Amino acid sequence: ATVLKATDVDHLATELTFTLNDVPIHGVLQKGGLSLGLGGTCSQDDLDNSLLSYIHDGSDTLTDNFKFILTDGAGGSVAETSFDITLTPINDAPSATAGATLTYTENDSATVVDATLTLSDSDSATLQGAIVTISSGYLSAEDRLGFVDAFGISGSWSQATGILSLSGVGTVMEYQTALRSIT
Repeated sequence: ATVLKATDVDHLATELTFTLNDVPIHGVLQKGGLSLGLGGTCSQDDLDNSLLSYIHDGSDTLTDNFKFILTDGAGGSVAETSFDITLTPINDAPSATAGATLTYTENDSATVVDATLTLSDSDSATLQGAIVTISSGYLSAEDRLGFVDAFGISGSWSQATGILSLSGVGTVMEYQTALRSIT
C-alpha cells in the first residue's frame, strides 16, 4: 500500500499542508469524517493520525486519484501532484427476490414454488450454483423439492437436510429460469 507522506526538516508535520486541486471521481475524501472538496486541506499530522480516508462510491472502478499542492506555511511548495488510488474489487453476492408466496395443500400435485422470482448479480453475468431450502415446517418423510436439469444446470436433492443444490455454469437468466421451475 502506498502512503501519502511528506517531510520537511525545517517544519513540523502540522505545518505541511496538502490542498486539494482535484477531487476523486469515484469516491470522496474525508478528514475526521467530514468530506473534503476542492480547496479542502489536511496536514501531514492529519495523515499521521489516520484522519484522512477515502470512501469509494461502490462502482466497479478499480482506480481513482486526486491532485494536491503541498505547502509548508513559509512560502515553500511542491507543484501539483497526483495521488493514485488502487481499489481491490469485492465479489458482491447475487441477489434473489421472491415474487410470490406458495400456498400448498397436503397431497396436491407438485406446484411451482415461485414462478416470478427475480435474480440478479451486479458484477457477474454467470453463476455456478444455488441452494434452495424449505425454510420452515420441513418433514423429511413427506416434503420434497423437484427440479429437472436444464441449461447445463443440474439439481441434487437431499432428503435428510431438505436442501436442493443446483450446480453448473449458467447465465443469471438461465439460473433465474431454473429457480422459477422448482416444484
